[in-house]
Amino acid sequence: MAESVVSSVISTLGNLLLDEAKFLYGVKDQVKETQKDLILLQSYLRDADKKQHDSQVVRRVVSEIRELAYDAEDIIESFVLASKKKWKQLHGVGSEIKAIQSKISKHADNLRRQGVDRITGAEGSSSSTTRSDQQWRKTYDHDEEDVVGLKEDAKAVAAELVAAKRKESRVVSIFGMGGIGKTTLAKKVYHLEEVRNHFNAFAWVFISQQFSAGEVLKKLLSQLSTTPSNELTDEKVVEKLYEVQKEQRCLVVLDDIWKNEDWDLLRPAFPRIENRGSKILVTTRNKDLASYADPKAFVHEIHCLNEDESWELFKKKSYFDQDDTGRVEVGKAIMRKCGGLPLALVVIGSLLATKHSLDEWTKVHKRLESYLGTESSVYKVLELSYHELPYHLKPCFQYLSHYPEDFGIPTEELIQLWIGEGFIPIGQEEMLEEVAEGYLQQLIDRSMVQVGYLSGWTGRVTSCRLHDLMRDLSISISKQESFLENIDNFQDDITRPIRRLSVTTDNTAQVFGKLQDSRNRENMTHLRSFLLLPPKRFVASSEQLGDMVQKYILLRVLKLTRIFGSKTLPEAIGSLIHLKSLIVEVLKDRNDESAFDIRIPSSISGLSCLLTLRVDSDSWAPNIEFASDVIWKLQRLRHLRFPYNSSLVGGVNKLHLRGMSNLHTLKAIRAEWLDVEELKELTNLRKLKLVDVDSSFVERLNSVLHINISGGVLNHLQKLSLCTIRDSAGIDITGIVSSPLLPALTKLSVSGRLTKFPTAHDFQAKLTCLCMFASELEEDPMSTLEQLPSLEKLYLGQSTFLGEEMVCSDGGFPQLKTVIIALLCNLRELTIHKGAMRVLSHLEIKKCWRLKEVPSGLSHISTLEKVEINGKNYAIPIVWDIPIEGSSKCEQHHR
Repeated sequence: MAESVVSSVISTLGNLLLDEAKFLYGVKDQVKETQKDLILLQSYLRDADKKQHDSQVVRRVVSEIRELAYDAEDIIESFVLASKKKWKQLHGVGSEIKAIQSKISKHADNLRRQGVDRITGAEGSSSSTTRSDQQWRKTYDHDEEDVVGLKEDAKAVAAELVAAKRKESRVVSIFGMGGIGKTTLAKKVYHLEEVRNHFNAFAWVFISQQFSAGEVLKKLLSQLSTTPSNELTDEKVVEKLYEVQKEQRCLVVLDDIWKNEDWDLLRPAFPRIENRGSKILVTTRNKDLASYADPKAFVHEIHCLNEDESWELFKKKSYFDQDDTGRVEVGKAIMRKCGGLPLALVVIGSLLATKHSLDEWTKVHKRLESYLGTESSVYKVLELSYHELPYHLKPCFQYLSHYPEDFGIPTEELIQLWIGEGFIPIGQEEMLEEVAEGYLQQLIDRSMVQVGYLSGWTGRVTSCRLHDLMRDLSISISKQESFLENIDNFQDDITRPIRRLSVTTDNTAQVFGKLQDSRNRENMTHLRSFLLLPPKRFVASSEQLGDMVQKYILLRVLKLTRIFGSKTLPEAIGSLIHLKSLIVEVLKDRNDESAFDIRIPSSISGLSCLLTLRVDSDSWAPNIEFASDVIWKLQRLRHLRFPYNSSLVGGVNKLHLRGMSNLHTLKAIRAEWLDVEELKELTNLRKLKLVDVDSSFVERLNSVLHINISGGVLNHLQKLSLCTIRDSAGIDITGIVSSPLLPALTKLSVSGRLTKFPTAHDFQAKLTCLCMFASELEEDPMSTLEQLPSLEKLYLGQSTFLGEEMVCSDGGFPQLKTVIIALLCNLRELTIHKGAMRVLSHLEIKKCWRLKEVPSGLSHISTLEKVEINGKNYAIPIVWDIPIEGSSKCEQHHR
């Protein structure tokens, strides 16, 4: 880990020399020399990180180097801060830097004496980093989960869920130790055809050890019903959940529930016996929980894999030549160390997939034996997988322990935080975001991180999570290396200097009391990252928040979520001049009508290093105010996101963006705020989402998109989302979709009435994804859309088409793989002629209640993997027309 710390500090010093040179007056040359010395020291650390496990001396030196790098960073960044603020200059900085340089030289000599080798360039690269991104990437799906040895288990659990004789039993429990595959089995059962066809509604939630019952129940209701749960009181949510489970046959999965007391908090929302066959599937390490929740519950215990099953799973993850007898022998020896535990087998197998020779496998085996001796320990296996990570992935993995247990971590946010921390090296050909996404992909491929959710439209991971054993590992290593302190109860004081702090409690008084304690404050003076992630809400005034953040003047990352009771963010945020990521979520007091506006202070204009600014709010906060003349001053900003309920103040109703050529993401911006002429300057924009779009704005935008400008206007724009004003007369998007100045546009989402639907020749040939909502088209759009040569994914949402019949012709939709059609209340017939949609794999039709039968043409599509219509799954292949309600003459043939 020391190497990654030193690498990060080298990058920081490089950025300061490049961007803040004028504030390094008098010490610039010394900073350059320090950077060179650290680069030299880094070349020893690649070998030292591997040898520290076997040498206490090397381990001590590596620890001292890590702290030394932090000291260098603190001294130089504090000097820049003092220079910018025109404070009295820090005396003795030059001599402090010289002392650092002297210690660097001493530590390099110590490592040489301990036999540590200097490794430079590609020689020090892990095998994992030399493989191309394309080799690393793969497609994820629930069918690809590692279900080795669970086939009979899945049958047994599914049988209990759907059995009529067990109707009086409402709880089915999957029980077993951590890492044994409880969630994997539950996912397999959840997606089985007989289960999907038996139940009418489905919901899945993760239950952590520190969970909010109110939030869990709201998530369940949002999946089982169209009722907007965020607008209901907790009592109403319980009432609605109870009703929907009595009215429909629901399957609810409570994943990883720990204690009987947790069930007591959720119990009121679940009917006992008086329901239509709704069931609860729980995964737990507590064998008695199921009988506590339901005396007639069925408990299924998972056991460790036997040797044959273990070897099958190990081979599946390690991807090696089965004819290599040497690796077979070593692999079986490694496999036996995992004790039949699936998580350990998956992680160690994924590690070995990055090693391509017998020699590399043998080294891993020897290292594992030195860790374990003759014993087997899942924790030691996981620990080895961490130490075998390339140095640049280690801080990325540790950073995940910021988040609470079983938390779905948004990948877009995570990537932006990694960049803000300086974990992603600058100067590569790829964008920072692409490099960071590659890092996350490698952690997933190594089974260190689990996929949470995938975007159905991009195929990208939209959220991820840590298995709780992996999270325990991450927290343990982070504490050992003073990387991060994760506090969920603040029972203990902070006894050593920390650089990153995560607070996951909503006990405001306790948090402020601990943060104001002089001993704790002294150990947080060099804090670089502060994430506030309360389970419910964090009640704090602007003054309290200001007093908290102004103490951490070297912060790079600040995330404040579920802030409640503050009518403005503190002006003190503007003093955090090193800040690169600012993410804020505010909640409004529903009972306080005077708390109408929440103001974002104009002092943020001083955050010259800011890369990400994201402000979110709940639906009860009707107005977030921004000063209109602030944003354009943040010239390095890459990602800007406003809440829907926001407004500009300051006398000018325009959001000036002139000169902001670094912007990559601009989301939820009201169309009226934009001067379309300034769009010409957003030359690096990748994602643009506009709300409250009207016909006059579209006309102005068309005028810009069809003028003759050399090099284009939005050359890199890949994704465009337009949402019209409610009850507007409609817009014509023809000029937008046909513009030659949007050459990279592949994804388009349009919500609102269309006065005219473009022809097939109007659409860009590169368009791969199209989402449409409330278009109110009277003519069948399929005759146009089927001619788009690259279209792969199509979503037609509520009221997109008002007619009764849609037809897909022979040869139409040559590349279409996914179609989702929802809430077309007039649709009676969907005809798919032979030869249409030849590569379709996924068809889903939701709540089109007048649709008479499954389209006959589906029987000609050999690539189909899933067909779901109005909540019912259909077996593949489908032989002939099947009435939606089912009849005696309908036939389906199972493969």
